[in-house]
Amino acid sequence: MFVSLGWGGNVPSRYAPDRTHTCHFAPRADAVVHRIGAMSAVGLTRARSMGPLVEAVVQCGASVERLFARAGLPSRLIDDPDHLIPLRDQLALVEHARRELGDATLPVRLSSDGGVNVLGPFAALLRTTATLGDAIDCASRLINRALQTATKMQIARHGRDARWTYHVAEPVEFGRQANELLALGYMRDLVRMFVGKDWQPEFLVMPGELMAQVAVEQALGVGIARGAVATLAMPMELLDAPNPMRTTGPLRIPPSLPDEDDFVGTVTELVRTSTLLDQQARVDWVAKRLDISSRTLQRQLAMHGRDFRTIRQAVSCERAHALLAAGMRVTEIAYELGYSDPAHFSRAFRAWTGRPPQRWR
Repeated sequence: MFVSLGWGGNVPSRYAPDRTHTCHFAPRADAVVHRIGAMSAVGLTRARSMGPLVEAVVQCGASVERLFARAGLPSRLIDDPDHLIPLRDQLALVEHARRELGDATLPVRLSSDGGVNVLGPFAALLRTTATLGDAIDCASRLINRALQTATKMQIARHGRDARWTYHVAEPVEFGRQANELLALGYMRDLVRMFVGKDWQPEFLVMPGELMAQVAVEQALGVGIARGAVATLAMPMELLDAPNPMRTTGPLRIPPSLPDEDDFVGTVTELVRTSTLLDQQARVDWVAKRLDISSRTLQRQLAMHGRDFRTIRQAVSCERAHALLAAGMRVTEIAYELGYSDPAHFSRAFRAWTGRPPQRWR
């Protein structure tokens, strides 16, 4: 039996996204969604590809700090790979690196060197599946909840081929092509986990005119056609390939990403990222990531019964709890959160929780 996925192809029904599989992901139990409404949704992604990117930049003798500054991102993200950042900033970071190093094949090298395992808990979820088809279905269904939003992946049948597609729905062009190459590299690596490290796709598809196509094809070892959406093609029968290294046992699953049209949830995540750039999150930095003015940001939050100050306080309180639990001294936490005097932090913490940080321990 085959089920249509709505774009002209069919896949075996067990791979259709409305079926229950061995791949599970728990959403945040306390999630309260505040819809963006008429505003454009902003995609978020985990900072999971930072490690291999930084290694490549360092090996070439380029400045990591300058690269992150060009993308408007804090370099401290390197140490926090599950942190959420704007998807468009991740696209920009890889594109800036590609231009800084003068290497059009950089996205191919990043995905080849790091492999799908660099995606952390998301990759761990895929390793629990029984077959390649289940893994692809799991990735396609859960990418927006476990790895990055504003993204669509589908698997469909075309004749004897299965075609797996990747598309960023957010209307951003700078860095899009590099991101698509990076994604296709991760997708290829996932297939190789099931069928062997030397496997190659039947062909790949990239939208638009590909920069340095000959060099990119040589780096990938496979031809690239032009089409409407980034695509990896493989024989249909590969979907039944069993998982040779299937894992079992408990998994460390990070909280679900906010829905791409959850305005308050998105602002909260951007505030968390902003605190890595400046100890006190800045409203102008967050507003710029949403492509709106600071005044519009405050007005939109007010429509949802929230304001920037209370969100910033909640994030600071959350971070203070985490640092206290990690055993950091109160004076160090005060500095980390941007307080010049530990006494000011202690008073703020008491206002948040009803007791001083020393007693919270």
